Amino acid sequence: MQADLTIQRIHTIFEGEHNPGQMHNPGRHSDCFVYYDEGEADYQMNGYSFRARKNDLFFLAKGSVYDIHILQKSRFICLDFDFSPSMDIRKSCLFRDASPTVRNRFTAFFHLWAQNNTWQLPRAYSILYDIYAEAIRSESKQYAKRSPLLEEATAYILAHYTEPDLSIAAIAAHSGISEVHLRRLFRESMGCSPIGYIHLLRMEKAKNMLRASNYSISEVALSVGYPDPYYFSRLFREKIGLPPLVYRNRI
Repeated sequence: MQADLTIQRIHTIFEGEHNPGQMHNPGRHSDCFVYYDEGEADYQMNGYSFRARKNDLFFLAKGSVYDIHILQKSRFICLDFDFSPSMDIRKSCLFRDASPTVRNRFTAFFHLWAQNNTWQLPRAYSILYDIYAEAIRSESKQYAKRSPLLEEATAYILAHYTEPDLSIAAIAAHSGISEVHLRRLFRESMGCSPIGYIHLLRMEKAKNMLRASNYSISEVALSVGYPDPYYFSRLFREKIGLPPLVYRNRI
């Protein structure tokens, strides 16, 4: 992250919560700062990873694609905004020694933003710049390097996960490793099996389609890689907690 960038626009700030499990973000719509209030989770992206813990401050760059393996139930505050256009590549960073007052800055911003008054905007920018200054001051920790073999495997899965005949054998063959080695890499680095990761990606795509389209359940199932709509519905309920149609209606 560069120290000479300008904050162009603030989108929102919100409090979030994640239960243990796996999540996939296909691409951030904005830059953001995140303050971890409770819990523990691994963030994995572009061949790198870090573990977020209570009281950690980190930055996620616009456009970044990442997976989150939530190890413990987590609570956090996320502040979405845009830096001014820049040719510099801004990497997501973790700031380990942020001061205890950074939590107060996030809280102050949250309450200020909730008032929704135009005259409060300059104060909101001021607080965000304070958080930015704290991030610059803190010692940034770049992501730790992930296995190139795992990166090759996950890239292949991302390109083919909607294909019904995608198999562990095909992923392993493409990556040049054995199926046993592939499963071990996923278990150690991702906290799930390759099949579990494929199901995760398919469920996220299905959720997006159910929210944003009028496709039938059968069409959604086929689009995400499940030719059998009954199997898809059963799996969706198991993974998401609601049948697909109920999920669509509630959203």
